[in-house]
Amino acid sequence: MQQPCLYRIVLSRLRWDNRTRSYLQRRLTGGRTRREIIRYLKRYVARQVYRLVVPANPPADQTGPAGVAA
Repeated sequence: MQQPCLYRIVLSRLRWDNRTRSYLQRRLTGGRTRREIIRYLKRYVARQVYRLVVPANPPADQTGPAGVAA
């Protein structure tokens, strides 16, 4: 399944982010294809976005739906 937003982020990083560009060069010299490297970078971006969207520790007071008596 295609994730065009992740692909777009990776392409932007490859163009502007020096760390991502150096990662690309290291992997290319290691024998990986550009397609594989982009796949790895999309996974990395997905993990970063997931950490931003889903809180690590949900608030302790969320025990159930509001208004339900125990």
